Amino acid sequence: MINPMQNEITVPEGWFLLINGEIPFYCDCGCTVADFAAARKLIGYNKKNGIYFRFVYESTGIEECAPQPGIYVLTIRKYNYTHNSGHFGRCVYAEVKQTQCPKEFKNIMTDMLKMSEEQTTFEAIKRPKPQGKCTPQLQQCINDFCTHVKKDRTDQIMALVTSSMYEDGEEDILYLRELYYDDYENPFQRNNFIKSEIHKKVVSEIYNYFETLDKTRKLENGRDLFPFLFSSPKYDINTIVPKNVSLCEVLMSMSHLQDEKIM
Repeated sequence: MINPMQNEITVPEGWFLLINGEIPFYCDCGCTVADFAAARKLIGYNKKNGIYFRFVYESTGIEECAPQPGIYVLTIRKYNYTHNSGHFGRCVYAEVKQTQCPKEFKNIMTDMLKMSEEQTTFEAIKRPKPQGKCTPQLQQCINDFCTHVKKDRTDQIMALVTSSMYEDGEEDILYLRELYYDDYENPFQRNNFIKSEIHKKVVSEIYNYFETLDKTRKLENGRDLFPFLFSSPKYDINTIVPKNVSLCEVLMSMSHLQDEKIM
C-alpha cells in the first residue's frame, strides 16, 4: 500500500494558493500538501515571477466497488507583465503534463517549483499559440455576475443558517448553524467567522460553475475553447466570451489583481 506522505510536496514561500475553491491564501512560511489525490484541485500563482499552475486529479472511474488510479494533470503557464495586455500579462510559456504515477507527479511538481525559482529556465522557450484576449466588457460582466451571485447566495445561506427549522440538509449548512447557535462570548467575532465561511462556499460555487462552462466549450483537440455567449437573464448580463478565454482563468486573474472585489 502506497503511503501518501511519501509523495508530499512543499510549496515554498511566495505563492498564492487556492485549494478546492477556498479563499486564496499567501504562503508566508511554505505550505505542505501531503496527498495531491485527496486535495483534487489546487491553483498556484507566484506574482513575483508570473508563474501560474493549475492541478486537478481526475478519477478514471470505479471498478468492482474500488476506485481506479486517477490522473494527475498539471497546467503550467508563465505571464510576462512587462507587456501591456489589459493587465493580465502576456503568456510566454504554457505546458500541460499528466501522469498516473504519484512518484512521477511529485518529480514534475518539484521540477516546476525549481524552475519557478530559477526563472531563466522558462526563457527562450517556443511561444505557444496565442491565447484568447479577455475584453473589458467580459471582465465587467464577470465582476457584476459575481457581485450579484455573492449577494443572493449569501442571503439564501444566511436565511437557512438562522432558520428555526433546518434539521436535515447540507453538512456545511448544519455546521454553520452549530456555530450560529453556539454560546459565543463575542457574537461579533462569531458573525464575522460565519460570513467568512459563507464567502468561501459562494466563491467555490462560482468557480465550479465557471469550470463546468469551460469544460463544455472544449474542442475535439481537448485544448482549445470555442467562443460562446455568456448570459444570465436573472441579472441582465450578456457578453461574448472569446475563443480560448477561460472563465475560470479570468476569475482567478481578477482575484489576484482585485482580490478585495471578488475573492
